[in-house]
Amino acid sequence: MHQTLTRTAKELSWLFATQMGADRKQNKDLYALIDRGNFNLVIAFDVSTSSPATTEMAKFFFEIVIQELNSIEQSHLTENIVEHILQLGFKETKAKYKIGKASLLVIGTFNSGESVFCFHTGDIRLGNWKKDKSINWLTNVHTGANPLGEPFVQSMLKDENRKIVTRCFNLQKTFLLDYKKVTEVDCRLIIATDGFWAECDNEKQQAIIEGSEFSVQDDLSVLVLTWDRDDKLPCNRNGLLILWYPQ
Repeated sequence: MHQTLTRTAKELSWLFATQMGADRKQNKDLYALIDRGNFNLVIAFDVSTSSPATTEMAKFFFEIVIQELNSIEQSHLTENIVEHILQLGFKETKAKYKIGKASLLVIGTFNSGESVFCFHTGDIRLGNWKKDKSINWLTNVHTGANPLGEPFVQSMLKDENRKIVTRCFNLQKTFLLDYKKVTEVDCRLIIATDGFWAECDNEKQQAIIEGSEFSVQDDLSVLVLTWDRDDKLPCNRNGLLILWYPQ
C-alpha cells in the first residue's frame, strides 16, 4: 500500500549507534548517507557473518552508487533510476568480488522527507519511532521464520530459523529487491539491523539510541532520521557511517 510521509520545517538530521556483537571479530554493518539537499539516500548493509566478504564489499558498492548519482542531474533522478543504479552497483560488485552476501536496505527521498521510498532484501528493517517511544516496523524481512513471505510477527523472534536469511544481496544469485512507499506521519524513521530489532527489547532499543551499550550476540546498528528542524538530532560521526555531500 502506498502512503505519504509529510513533514514541515525540513532539514535532515540523524543519530547513529552501532556496536560489534559479543562473538564477532569485526563489526560487519556499514551505512552510507548521501545528502544532496532535497534528495537524500541511505544505504544500509549487514554483511553476513558466514560470508567471506567484509565491509570492503559494501564500500565498493557505495562508491559505484555515488559515482552514478554524481553523473546525473538531481532533477532527472527517479525511483526507477535509483533502482537501476542499485542493480548496476550489484553487477559491478559481483564482477569484482564474485562471492559475498549481505542484507541490504535503501531509502530515498526527493523532497526532504515528504515521501520516502524503500528497496530492501534480507533482514534489515525500516521503522517509525513514534513520540511515545514505540517502534512500528514498516518493512518485512526474508528469513527462515517467514519463508513464504508472510508478515514477520513478534512470536517469530523465538523461531530458530529467524537468523537464516532466505533472500539477500548475494553475489552468486539474482538480485531481487522488495519495494515500499513509506507513508507514516510526524515521527522519526529508523533503519536497523537484526542485532537491534530482533535481539533487543523495546527498553534496550531506547537505551541504545540514548547511548547505552549492551552485550548482544550479533552486530547491531541503528540510524535514526528526521527532517523536522524542531526535532533536530546530533548528526554524530562514526567510521561505520559514510557521509557523502555534493562536490
